[in-house]
Amino acid sequence: MERLEYVGLLRELIAQTLWLQNYTVLKPGQEPPKEELIYQVLLKYLAPVLKPGSFLTIERLCSDNPKLKDRPNVVLTYDSHPGCTPPAPVLCIMGSHMDVVPADPAQWDNPVCEHNPFKLSEAAPPDQDYLYGRGTTDCLGHLAVQAYFLKYLALHRVELKCKLVVIFISDEEQEEAHCGADWLMDNGKLEFLRGADVLWVDTCGNTVTCGDAGVLSWEITVKGAKVTKHSGFPMEIVNPTEVANDILIALQAHFYTNICPRDHDWETNHKYPCESSFKATSPRDPTEKDLARNQIPSTFTLQGDIRVLPKYDVTKVKTQLEDYFKVLKANPEIWQSIHKLRGASTDVSPVKIDEFPVIDFVCGESMAKGIICPEDDFYRVVRDALRDAGCTAPSIALLGTVPIVTDMVDKLAVKLQMVGFADQSVYHTANEFCLFSSMDKFFVMLGSLVQLESRKGPSPPVPPPSEPQVQQGKNTTYPTLMDQPSWKNFVIPDTGLSQIDRMHKLKLNDMFLRQQFGNFVGYQINRAIAPLTDEMIDCFSIPANNVGDPFKNGYLTLNTKHLEINVLNYFARLWGIQLRNPEDTIPNPESYWGYMLTMGSTEANMYGLYNARDYLSGVSLINAQRVLPKKSVPKHAPRPSLPFAITAAPPDTPHKPKKPRAPHDPFFTPVAFFSEDTHYSIVKCLRTMSIFSCMELGKLMHSKKKFRDAWRCPITADGNWPNNDTIPAAGGSRGPGTIQTDLLFKLVRFFCEKKYPPLIILNIGTTFKSGYDPVEEILPEIKKILVETGMETREMWPRGVKRETTRPEIRDGYWIHIDAALGGSYVPFLRQRGRKLPQFDFTLPMVHSISNSSHKFLGCAVPGGLFMTRTKYQITPPSDPQYIGSPDTTFAGSRTALTPLLVWNSLASTSHEELADRAVACVDLADYFTRRLQALELRNRSLNPPLPEQPGDLWIIHHPNALAVCFRAPHKDTIFKYSLSGETLEETEGDQKYNRNFNHVYVMPSVTQKLIDNLMDDLELHGFALDSETPVVVKSHHHSCLVSRRDL
Repeated sequence: MERLEYVGLLRELIAQTLWLQNYTVLKPGQEPPKEELIYQVLLKYLAPVLKPGSFLTIERLCSDNPKLKDRPNVVLTYDSHPGCTPPAPVLCIMGSHMDVVPADPAQWDNPVCEHNPFKLSEAAPPDQDYLYGRGTTDCLGHLAVQAYFLKYLALHRVELKCKLVVIFISDEEQEEAHCGADWLMDNGKLEFLRGADVLWVDTCGNTVTCGDAGVLSWEITVKGAKVTKHSGFPMEIVNPTEVANDILIALQAHFYTNICPRDHDWETNHKYPCESSFKATSPRDPTEKDLARNQIPSTFTLQGDIRVLPKYDVTKVKTQLEDYFKVLKANPEIWQSIHKLRGASTDVSPVKIDEFPVIDFVCGESMAKGIICPEDDFYRVVRDALRDAGCTAPSIALLGTVPIVTDMVDKLAVKLQMVGFADQSVYHTANEFCLFSSMDKFFVMLGSLVQLESRKGPSPPVPPPSEPQVQQGKNTTYPTLMDQPSWKNFVIPDTGLSQIDRMHKLKLNDMFLRQQFGNFVGYQINRAIAPLTDEMIDCFSIPANNVGDPFKNGYLTLNTKHLEINVLNYFARLWGIQLRNPEDTIPNPESYWGYMLTMGSTEANMYGLYNARDYLSGVSLINAQRVLPKKSVPKHAPRPSLPFAITAAPPDTPHKPKKPRAPHDPFFTPVAFFSEDTHYSIVKCLRTMSIFSCMELGKLMHSKKKFRDAWRCPITADGNWPNNDTIPAAGGSRGPGTIQTDLLFKLVRFFCEKKYPPLIILNIGTTFKSGYDPVEEILPEIKKILVETGMETREMWPRGVKRETTRPEIRDGYWIHIDAALGGSYVPFLRQRGRKLPQFDFTLPMVHSISNSSHKFLGCAVPGGLFMTRTKYQITPPSDPQYIGSPDTTFAGSRTALTPLLVWNSLASTSHEELADRAVACVDLADYFTRRLQALELRNRSLNPPLPEQPGDLWIIHHPNALAVCFRAPHKDTIFKYSLSGETLEETEGDQKYNRNFNHVYVMPSVTQKLIDNLMDDLELHGFALDSETPVVVKSHHHSCLVSRRDL
């Protein structure tokens, strides 16, 4: 089995056990178990294979009693030859139940369990085989394996020569509500099993359970005085507690000597570990509460059960015990002598039977027979299947009692064998666990079992083809997928919510997130997160805050800056920039400066553009050295205006543009250049920072009559500027998602000639296609343009600096920002493995800043990332708050201290070699998915007649080393199930333009081949959206240059 999927299913099942506890007596606040919760989990889990035409069907069988409406039994049928004649033989797997015994959290003292029996807890390595939680052994661990096995069969459409029926039962732990296996039997719901092979799964030992014991319940009640008495006056009352025990001892002596005497040879031959037993389990006083130690109760009840080996008839045992009780009642001296032997004072009057209103013995209110399973042909099939799974332990017999199996054998003539894969020592105990390795053997055993069972008889004839039977209630693709919860379900009233209501709402939220988590492939988010240690979990309850500069602690010492610095150092080494010594008063200008983000890379992009805008528009630098003798001050350097895109030109600037004048000073107005495949946050950042994009400024200036001739667009034939704000991508909509470099160079030259400093944003891993801009090829050409236009470096006086006493600074006349939100953490490793990918980091001297997200390739439970630049480019922050005791150099004030903790743990848990392996595996899996799509495309083209939902062109887009695979929009329910991101691209085919809906899969380290195969199964079964393509009637005014897109 795939551990991740199995554990995910079991986790969801164990999470329901708070509401599945089957109490002997309901106390205030307690409710009967709701097995309906397990049914709903199964529906959700099996949804991909519960559809018309599937071999698997599900049925809910429940009593008509309104009080039992939430207590169904579940029947799953896998029939690969429905309707064949003669019918295929039935193999039934039954016994796994949906209720559990109650659990007291206080007793679950294993550190792994954290006193929470209602949550699946995984032990840390090397004990990761242990899975803790109420029901893991009895019996939800077994149930999860069977559900996993059925899903596996249905997904692969395995053809069996038998009809496989799996029945999950309710009310097994008490059997008092008459809604479980007994109800199924009494109401004829199991009649179809007549003569069938039945495997009962609810025992232990990883082997065949060849027998169980019968059971009888019993109860002794002694009602004495009307009131309690003080124990200091024993002569005034006979103690009903002692009398009940005296009678019990007498009954036990008779039971072990005369009714069920021990037979060692029989027990050994039939593999029973001990003889029949007569045990007390629950002493209680039904009328009195909270008695003091010195109070003798007036009434006492002692109850328990009797386990009877199949050698003896439980009905006869019941009769013999009742008869002997009559003897005891008529001859009190028998049990009074026991009282004497226990040390009763001779001065106390002997007990007289007429002093007690009632001494009663009730036996057999709950009664079941035991069974010995024969070593028949079905036994041999089960034994061989166990051996195939590596289970070689000898058969065992138990004194537990399996419900209704004797009736099934007697009345339905079934061939029955019993197995279990749990540890007997943890049945019904605190700290209950199962072993994943044992459950994996169960899965293998089931696979072998259905194959061996199919060989027992001839293959059933296959029925003639017919229309697939559509089950009622299965009229949608994924009928049991949970919808996005409505906000209305989570309204917070002024009075707050009760604990139960709050738990239910949080459970609803958790169920939805876990549902989507299991199939998540549509975004650049890695679900495989480094495990949290106990020490890390404790940090989530500490309000730590990394406010201020990461290299100075400040006054708020409740922080994780010591971890943050080491994460920054890690990436500094990875990206080829000199490390920063936090202890240096004046850091090396060529060393890095950076910080970890509270948002994702949008924050890093925002800060990078903010830093670029202020750097290019003359805001002072933190570490600049400017003081000069007055006589050496140059007179020609310009003084900056305010660092906004549209400002009045300073009156003393020597760089005045020719008439007619622009409404701003180009020298201090950076202009942004980026491709249409750039992340959507860039446009938002530019608006926030009041920075022009090249297209936006070009359109603005060209719209003014006096500037029209001088501002003709250099990349269009008619000189008009395109309606979109971005530079087209290379290769159009089917291209790799990189910027069209020839257009970039023309535009940069155009603005540099007008003395606008270029702010160029390049991508390493674009949002939709995972494209990598060729940074190494772009930067030399940009440098050539800068040199030719005199924009490589510029002299300027920073804003607010006295010109008479300082010298001007020489600054770069451009800024290169690398948005490596996706690729920054894996492209270096792919390059190490010889993959042809662009170099993008600080080893290129022209690169000014880089952004990266930590929740993408690396994997982090919360959004985060980092920004990095060179120390020499740091601008002076707008304020220097004394309050925090640290420079306010970051974009946010309060910053999360959790992200540094999580990312540090992730990096510290993984070597460079492992990260390189993961990166290569992701690229290879993306290639595999592409091949699967291409194979489906070829199959669709061969369909005759063609199917509308299976077109012959799937519009597949995938380029070398990309983690994204784009394709035609599938069915809307498939998009929801797998969280597939989408865009609408405008494409031309002949003379007609079309708006086409694309979706994509991002292969992150958490995506497995099995998950890709599951998606392909859904694409093959449910097809693609019928409305994924619409002709363009009216020319779009949004992104009209090449492509129109829907924001993610």
